[in-house]
Amino acid sequence: REEDDVGPLARLGRGQLLLFTPPTVRMLSHLRADTEPFGSSCAIGPSPSLAAIDLPAPDTAFAVELTARAAAAPAFLVVGLGAQNVPLGSGCRSLVGLQLAVNFTLADGGGIARFALPVPNDLALRGVRFFTQGAVWNPAQSPLGSVTLTSGLQITIGD
Repeated sequence: REEDDVGPLARLGRGQLLLFTPPTVRMLSHLRADTEPFGSSCAIGPSPSLAAIDLPAPDTAFAVELTARAAAAPAFLVVGLGAQNVPLGSGCRSLVGLQLAVNFTLADGGGIARFALPVPNDLALRGVRFFTQGAVWNPAQSPLGSVTLTSGLQITIGD
């Protein structure tokens, strides 16, 4: 038994804490699940926005919701491993670098688009950080002529 063990629920030297909620036992660590907005949006008038639904942890049905502000509008989500700040013109910026995927869906009648980003049950993913930015096809409110952009969302997978 290690000196830093404080009973069956804590292994402080390893940075681990077990959360016991019958019938589930979950290991907690210093790797906290988190989402944080960054950068700025780009639109004429109300801007689209991007928000996380729940927290990104292993074995969760994590998703992000894009408030498109336009019913049935085509909506895109760019997912990447890095952040960038590349000017696109008219004050708009591309905020996601090292792109992994571009997801597409249509906003519902209320102007909301939901993108599922499920996190597999793999503890090795804890601490992985990725970045997202949304785009909505809305020529009437676009300073670029075709799309409006959300601010970015930094996502960290954790406990």
